[in-house]
Amino acid sequence: MLGQKHLPAGQASAVKGPKPEMAEAPFRKGRCSFYIDGFNLYHAIDDLMDQRLKWVDLGSLCESFLKPGDQLESIDYFTALNTWDAAKRKRHTAYITALEQTGIRITKGSFDRPRKFCHTRGEYCRNYSEKKTDVAIAVSIIADGKEDAYDKAFLISADSDHVPLARRFKQSLPQKILILITPPKRYQEARELVAEVGQSKVFQLTAGRIRSHPLAPEFRNSKGKLLAARPVLYGSRP
Repeated sequence: MLGQKHLPAGQASAVKGPKPEMAEAPFRKGRCSFYIDGFNLYHAIDDLMDQRLKWVDLGSLCESFLKPGDQLESIDYFTALNTWDAAKRKRHTAYITALEQTGIRITKGSFDRPRKFCHTRGEYCRNYSEKKTDVAIAVSIIADGKEDAYDKAFLISADSDHVPLARRFKQSLPQKILILITPPKRYQEARELVAEVGQSKVFQLTAGRIRSHPLAPEFRNSKGKLLAARPVLYGSRP
């Protein structure tokens, strides 16, 4: 279970620019909590054009960023279920259920359809917009820090909407450390967020790292009932 043992650490290498996988982070050891911007990570993985990577074991993946002496306290995954594509929603639900079986906490937002002007069509159109996720992440990180739930908070996202969070973190939690993990090939998009967090506290997630942490193909309860299984679309083990 999360937070009950010291876990093995991954290997780090120094970052001097935007390409290397990880930054050298000479941080003190301590309790670690991870906060995952689900859709930001999903879209980055989707752009890699390898469906198998979507069935990733986020628990194992997060553990790989720990250093000797670190302790994993919690992993929070923030997402929202779409309301317009039943097939995608079914796959997403299966993935969320699988993650829950590994001890990851799920926080669900929602989608809205605000009217925005579409320059292509020359008229106002309705577009789906994810709601509440960014706020939920910010509230969780700040609140958990105030309650002394961690020493180091890891944020997996490249969304610049988290810049105010990073700025407030430094002001409100100077004794804590905020570490940013940018999704695959999203470092450049995260420049503003990287600047706020500090480059020495930034790691870059790669397709290779994701590939090495596949989630189990299925999950069953104690009576053998199937709870979640890897969707056929996601193929076999990466």
